Amino acid sequence: MAVEWYCQLMGSELGPLNVDQLVDMVRQHQITPEDLVRRNKSPWVAAYQVKGLFEAAAKPKPQPEPAKNEEPKIERVDRPFDAGRDLARGDSGGIHTEKADSDLPELPSDDWYCIATGEKQGPLSFDQLQELADTGRLRDRDRVWRGSAPKWHKASEVHGLDLPSN
Repeated sequence: MAVEWYCQLMGSELGPLNVDQLVDMVRQHQITPEDLVRRNKSPWVAAYQVKGLFEAAAKPKPQPEPAKNEEPKIERVDRPFDAGRDLARGDSGGIHTEKADSDLPELPSDDWYCIATGEKQGPLSFDQLQELADTGRLRDRDRVWRGSAPKWHKASEVHGLDLPSN
């Protein structure tokens, strides 16, 4: 029997999904750490409890090898290179420096996600997350997580996030 995955999102059950589809949904943040998933007919569990799921999604999606007589595809990037965002994600945008990666200062990461006002949002910078809090759209009990640390927390538990008092 082939392994089939199912997930519950916004009150609906989706599936069957193969493992690659499930990982892609996590990678695209369609499945959050607390969303329920199950394998075949096993009980529902929070997605963060599936061993290796978020680790697999954090790895770049493997690109298929071109056929021997086929030219490799060159993808066009429709956005400008943003050093703060792209270097934090490990993408040099074709720019190489003489410094080793370990010599570079740690850059802020744009991998924050939240469920605020009933809507999934992200990726966000920490400043954008703070802006949501400042405007009252992110409240102390809303879910917040990072792509690099997929377990969710209450916004009130995020160190350095200044939430308005209720």
